[in-house]
Amino acid sequence: MAKKVTEKTIVTAFSEEDFLLGVFGNKLQRMSFATLKTGLTENQELFLNEVAFYIEVNTRADSGKSTGVNTGGNKHMLSVWLNEWKAVIMDTDGNYAELSDIDNRYTTDGLSVVDSDGNVVAGFAGCNFMGIMPRTGCFLQSVMINGVKRNRLWMSLVELPGGWIEEPVPVGMFKMSIDAAGKGRSLPNVVPANSKTNYAFWQAAQKFGKNWGNAGVCFRNMLLWKMMAQYGTRDCQACALADGTQVWGVGLDGTESTSASDKFAAQRYIKTGATLSLGTKDGKVAVKDANNLTCHSVKVGPFENPWGQYWEMDGHLASVGASDVYHWKSNFLPSAAPTASTFAGIDTVALTRHTAEITTPLMNEIESEGSQGVYMIPKASGAGITYNDRFYYNATGQLWLWGGASSSGAACGLSSAYSYNVWAHSNASISARLDFHGSINKVTGGKLLELLS
Repeated sequence: MAKKVTEKTIVTAFSEEDFLLGVFGNKLQRMSFATLKTGLTENQELFLNEVAFYIEVNTRADSGKSTGVNTGGNKHMLSVWLNEWKAVIMDTDGNYAELSDIDNRYTTDGLSVVDSDGNVVAGFAGCNFMGIMPRTGCFLQSVMINGVKRNRLWMSLVELPGGWIEEPVPVGMFKMSIDAAGKGRSLPNVVPANSKTNYAFWQAAQKFGKNWGNAGVCFRNMLLWKMMAQYGTRDCQACALADGTQVWGVGLDGTESTSASDKFAAQRYIKTGATLSLGTKDGKVAVKDANNLTCHSVKVGPFENPWGQYWEMDGHLASVGASDVYHWKSNFLPSAAPTASTFAGIDTVALTRHTAEITTPLMNEIESEGSQGVYMIPKASGAGITYNDRFYYNATGQLWLWGGASSSGAACGLSSAYSYNVWAHSNASISARLDFHGSINKVTGGKLLELLS
């Protein structure tokens, strides 16, 4: 006697040669799983192209340009996403007022936040200047083109099924300074702090408020993704608009201070804040070095000088031994060189450093607890990458540094990173940048003044 469909054996695996029984076109028919997979992929591609844009981070550009990045998808979503990068002024509790996209010296409701000398005005003295990146839905897709696997990182302002969310953690507009009370600050018209250990910087951030810490790899990732998506390149120093106009130039990497034998000495005392007049527009502003020579501070969205002048310590990434790299998102920092046991009770992602020669490095993809994540973790080596930004890995290193100091010259850049054993070491060429991990609350500039009074 024939069995009912509901009595058939339940299977837990299938191949592309197997068939699915169903009602297709009002008829009971079969479809191979290979055909079903193709249809689902086509539908997914249609959906992604409607709501998201992509970059192919670890694929050499179709143009053949070594620094090029393939991009695609919904260009309107890219434009809207870029418009959501905001500069703000934020108090210790996370209340913030947006600054004008045209000129960051004013709030959107017209209040001045800096005086004629470039210092923060008295009423806002209890605030930090911060940048807020958009809450971004991400999805990592593998596609085969002419028999070659490509990994596409899709991004959108909406959540993408099967992907993950990059939360908008506020990050300091400027590298960290330390005020007279020992509090870590992000302020204009000051020289960034240096000669402190990573943990000492974190302690200074904590003095400003318990939700404050040191920015790290997620912030750096977003800067890279912004550059790649917007300009289709990996090389920040050579980044140019369609008409050939340079966006940033070399930035504070020492090469514009040609009369100085020590490039860092010439640029280390350049004060923050020159780029406030740019608003949140990418670009550069002329400043003077110690030899009275002209060089340029740069703005990437709301963030000033994310490469050059000083290295930035990473507050959320550490290497442990020759192969293991740990990443965490919470406001935590080891007080000394970590081991695996240091992270007990801390929600981390354990990454394995690539050691093979890879022709298109820059991205390490991992899956953890069902959620995808993409991490721009430096590789040991990379063939065929000839542009300035480079990764360096010290097998005994315990901390990641980003961006490069002026003394690094042409090696400075958004994707310049170095693993180095500096947990117990401080150096004049190394600084840090604030981030904030509490709840944030948008108010007007006038309301923020009331809360501060």
